[in-house]
Amino acid sequence: MPLENPRGAFNRAVTRFNGKNLFDLWSISCIFSCIEYFDSWEGRFNFLFPTIYAEKVALFHRAILQSSSVDYKRDLLAAKDVPYVFNSLNEATSERTILLQGSEDATVRIRRLLSTMAHQQIRLQESNFLDRLGRTFAMLHDIPSLYKDEIKAKQGAKYIDLPSAVKQHLGLSVTEFLVIGHALIALMKMRYDANITISDDIRSYTAIQNTSAVKRRAEVISDVVETSRSVRTNFTFTVQDLVLANHSALTLENTQKYLDLLSKTTRQLRDIVSTQKVYSEGLIPDRLSPLERYPIVALDGSRYIIPNLRHFDTAVTDIIHYILQDIYPDNAYNQLRGYVQEIYLRMYLQDRLPQLQLIPEISYRKAKNRVEGPDLTAIDIDREVLVAIESKAKRMRVVSRVHPGTNFLMEDLQGALAAFEKLPVKIQDLYAGLPEYSVYQSSIDRTKSKAPIAVVVLVLVCGAKPFGKR
Repeated sequence: MPLENPRGAFNRAVTRFNGKNLFDLWSISCIFSCIEYFDSWEGRFNFLFPTIYAEKVALFHRAILQSSSVDYKRDLLAAKDVPYVFNSLNEATSERTILLQGSEDATVRIRRLLSTMAHQQIRLQESNFLDRLGRTFAMLHDIPSLYKDEIKAKQGAKYIDLPSAVKQHLGLSVTEFLVIGHALIALMKMRYDANITISDDIRSYTAIQNTSAVKRRAEVISDVVETSRSVRTNFTFTVQDLVLANHSALTLENTQKYLDLLSKTTRQLRDIVSTQKVYSEGLIPDRLSPLERYPIVALDGSRYIIPNLRHFDTAVTDIIHYILQDIYPDNAYNQLRGYVQEIYLRMYLQDRLPQLQLIPEISYRKAKNRVEGPDLTAIDIDREVLVAIESKAKRMRVVSRVHPGTNFLMEDLQGALAAFEKLPVKIQDLYAGLPEYSVYQSSIDRTKSKAPIAVVVLVLVCGAKPFGKR
């Protein structure tokens, strides 16, 4: 067990926030998040790492939500409070050491700890925002539009016209939704660059790795807290700040719809935490936050603030999935994602590896049954290797998300594991000279001398109802 009580340590941070001005806390969280998020664009980590990192910012805003801070209180978070809060939040993460307990082999217990830490820390830090933006547009708009007939033939009576469904249920098209999210990231980057200056001298001062490194970073953080007070309001924005004349997506109506979808007041966020048990699942550093679903906080005076850029970065592309999963709870949407994903993989391989011969899924007769072949089969003609691919999409339970090192996740992976177990038989069938594959048989037979490769591509999306309900 940890030497300190992790829950008590987290509560110490909450207590320090009690009685503080709420806007002051949200604005500090926003500035810390901007440093962590934007400063890591140039390199892997920001200049204050490891004192400020993604998980620390997430714990910081969660402590704000647990506190009783309100706007009418005048007491501000002083520079001297920040090291105390950060140390308390660091101690709170020590609750994960209980994952090392148990009778299993030491390697199992270590993997359990590391997988849980990686799921929280790496998931937030490895955003690849522009890649996800393009992939989301492809899977929710481009592919469903270009391959509508193919998808409709596969899904049959449960067919969902994705572009139309997004417009109907969100009030925005896929393009409009993604453009506004991208614009808001750009707006926050402009505000950050205009109001926070990090000189080369400061970077050099904090870059030194010796016994004084922690003290130096603490000094700079305290200075940022004090010097940023005069510009805190510049990190808030109104709906009008996102409007761009003559731009079809960035209209007043569209941006207001977007903010309505992604924002809640502090009181509403606190009510979500206190009334929905899902937010108390898991260890302290691994629990869900309502800011993952509603990453924008609505302030008084029709202003807004983003306390955690990492959560917003993820929400820009993921919230559409959360909403659609809730609207289509019978797995129709996840089934559709799987079909779209098959086409995406096919297009991706055609673009990146044009030398491959690709075989789409083909239905064939086996005994008295109709059997579906691999979702995609790739043949490397030069290397004479066959790769059979299955594509799956799955709603991930909250318990799997907050306990990734347990059997809960394995239960969510059963569909993918079952698909993987079926691939060897499907590969054997490919070599059996099936008439349905006759046009590809000569290429398939050329790979007989090499061991085939079986691959399952699985996309897990958190499907907790708090993430889906509007």
